[in-house]
Amino acid sequence: TKGGQRIKRWVEKGGTVVALDSSSAYFIELFELPVRNVLENVSRDRFNCPGSSLRALMNMDNPLTFGMIREEAVYFGNSPAFQTRLPDARIGRTVIARYPADEKDILLSGYLEGGELLEKKAAAVEFTVGKGKVILIGFHPQHRAQPVRTFKLLFNTLYEID
Repeated sequence: TKGGQRIKRWVEKGGTVVALDSSSAYFIELFELPVRNVLENVSRDRFNCPGSSLRALMNMDNPLTFGMIREEAVYFGNSPAFQTRLPDARIGRTVIARYPADEKDILLSGYLEGGELLEKKAAAVEFTVGKGKVILIGFHPQHRAQPVRTFKLLFNTLYEID
């Protein structure tokens, strides 16, 4: 679409796009990002997490995690989880947050069926595209109830925008 091409040119010239939860699918396709949602075609019988607090491990070397702690609770409501692959020369990739390596360490509160599908998967990823950035946050950082600490991740992405 024309709108998508305009967004693409804007990012390549230095703009930043922040996609939350399922909106990330559009930008993955638009920019042909080296990432996929591992839960995209998984049935509810295999994976179900309708609204729970999960543990995410933050990349403390990334400025987007400023003011956060290494292990944060994130609100996950049948959200995407990302599997990245090596980017090509046109795209840079940084994992901002990921889920623990053992499914027993992922669920903090609520319901999670099929947690092994989240093991070591990215919860938030930053891509450099041209002079700009595409930031995919797979969970709900803006969720009204808890955990309010993840607001920082969203606010930090906004602060980074020039």
